[in-house]
Amino acid sequence: MVASSRRRTAIFALLAVVAFARPSLAATTSGPTIEPGAQSILQAAAAYLKEQPSFAFSADIIHEDVQPPDIKVQFHASAQYMITRPGELRVDYASDRRQASFYIDGKTFVLYDKARNTYGVLQAQNDIDATLNAILDKYDFSVPLADLVSNDPYKALGSKVQGAYDLGVSIVGGFTTHHLLFIQKDIDWQLWVDAGSTPLIRELEITYKNLPGQPEYMATLTDWKVAPVDASVFTFTPPKGAVLIDFVAVQP
Repeated sequence: MVASSRRRTAIFALLAVVAFARPSLAATTSGPTIEPGAQSILQAAAAYLKEQPSFAFSADIIHEDVQPPDIKVQFHASAQYMITRPGELRVDYASDRRQASFYIDGKTFVLYDKARNTYGVLQAQNDIDATLNAILDKYDFSVPLADLVSNDPYKALGSKVQGAYDLGVSIVGGFTTHHLLFIQKDIDWQLWVDAGSTPLIRELEITYKNLPGQPEYMATLTDWKVAPVDASVFTFTPPKGAVLIDFVAVQP
């Protein structure tokens, strides 16, 4: 009984330390607040991406699916991104559920389904945002992590923020980062931004708080390369036997 009592005391002491160490989230009676420090770090990270004419990175992704009755299942994915502003983008995406590539060359948008060896082609503009927004509006799908490849990342990331908090320093993949939390109407999301001279985004987490079970989406970003990208990677060449299919617009 003595050992058990000491063990419980140690556990309670540890819980007290954890509770004491957790940063508080300041809020007013009217709701969340925006801390200037958190907002300025987000602005710096977004501005750095906006300034780069070409860059590439990889993403290791975990996303949750809530299945009846309220059972969370995690799925894994990986993606490689290549961007040349203003209108060229390629994403190679592989997950437990699908393998697909997205190509935008400034004139056309191509979605290629590797498992089925099928592809669809749509007209594109020489602007990544305009192309992706038009596709989302008409066909109700988007490229994963589209906000990060936007021509105006701060507008894409920060335009709907209602609360912003700097949670302090965190280590992600060996990098010292600023840990940020943002509150929006439908989602809460966290960002880990490199605290060094280059404010690269190292990790992103999104909680869909209005969906059943509040599923989460997490992406760790690696292999950042800020350099010109070969233009040929944005052009899709159909593999042997690939079948061209039509996109189906969503109904109003």
